[in-house]
Amino acid sequence: MVVSITKYFGWTLDQLDVVTAFLYGEMKEKVFCAIPEGVEVDEDFDCFEFVKAIYGLKQASRVWNETFHEFWCIVDRSEESGANGAERPKRVEQKTLAQ
Repeated sequence: MVVSITKYFGWTLDQLDVVTAFLYGEMKEKVFCAIPEGVEVDEDFDCFEFVKAIYGLKQASRVWNETFHEFWCIVDRSEESGANGAERPKRVEQKTLAQ
């Protein structure tokens, strides 16, 4: 539907897919999980602490969004387009189709 609306109005549509997106975010709060069955640990631990966000974690999408936003703020402040190997985003009028 979004593609159809974009085509109808003659807009351009950009898409970004980062396959391992949720694995890059650093956790700011403490989140623990029980040790899964079959996992052997050397010491007597009751749980693991997450230091990075993973798929399935409720905080993962928020952490990824914060990490992505922080990156683009750094790129946007750079003097040259293409700093850090990334193309600088273009500022355009926003049109929100769905939320």
